[in-house]
Amino acid sequence: MYNYYGDSMKLFNFGKKKINSNVMMHLIFETIKNSSTDIFELFDKVGLIYDEIEAQINIIAINYELCRYELYNGNDHDKVNAVIDKVYDQFFYSLDISNDKLNEYKHIMQEVNIKIKDILSAKKLLAPKEELLYRLLLEQLSINESVIDKNYINEFLAYTKLWINNAKGINDTYIIEDTEEDKKKNEYIDFRF
Repeated sequence: MYNYYGDSMKLFNFGKKKINSNVMMHLIFETIKNSSTDIFELFDKVGLIYDEIEAQINIIAINYELCRYELYNGNDHDKVNAVIDKVYDQFFYSLDISNDKLNEYKHIMQEVNIKIKDILSAKKLLAPKEELLYRLLLEQLSINESVIDKNYINEFLAYTKLWINNAKGINDTYIIEDTEEDKKKNEYIDFRF
């Protein structure tokens, strides 16, 4: 259960629920897919000129990477990396685009991956995470912050805080654990629909 800012209200906290890698992959993929365009209403309200597809690619990549770094807390890093790799694979599998566009999107996501790594692996951040993510989003979309009325900046920060809290909520609720049976089943099943 989450409040407006995505904070887990933890009414009943009985520990983390164990889910296998494939379930975690689908949870991340579907959660982010369903919320990746929510911020577009704010973009339109502010009057930003942006490419919807490029914006969505960047937002999805930011959220995938937030999940990666949040899941590192309490899960084996190799398992987490394998899950996030599968999330990316699922994302690219679902696209019906030319190879040039596919490579362009992969390049954008790789840029975000590198920049998020720099932000989230820093020992001491010079600003709150949500502010750094807001600035990263603007940079990725080539939007000059001066075109945004200061009244809207807090709304942008609320969105980036929501993204952080969604990733935190997934990590607070679930832990990746594959049984031997899961590993055997998943060797032969393609979970992409």
